[in-house]
Amino acid sequence: MIAIAAAKRNLKTVIIDADLEAPSLLHLLKPKYIDLTWIDFLEEIEKDISKLPIKTSIPNLDVIYSPTPRVDRKSVV
Repeated sequence: MIAIAAAKRNLKTVIIDADLEAPSLLHLLKPKYIDLTWIDFLEEIEKDISKLPIKTSIPNLDVIYSPTPRVDRKSVV
């Protein structure tokens, strides 16, 4: 909510969804597509961090998403 308030006050705002187990911004600020996530930058798959933010429907608000969690059947008890 703080990020949305800042964006509505004409401040360029970026949110990074760093929750690898339950990323919620995928559901709250639904992207049309996700090419890159912040993990791609950390693993040096993408070296240009300016390619990570994705524009939202809210002006001045971009998001760097976390990848969708993968469930490995071997790890489920």
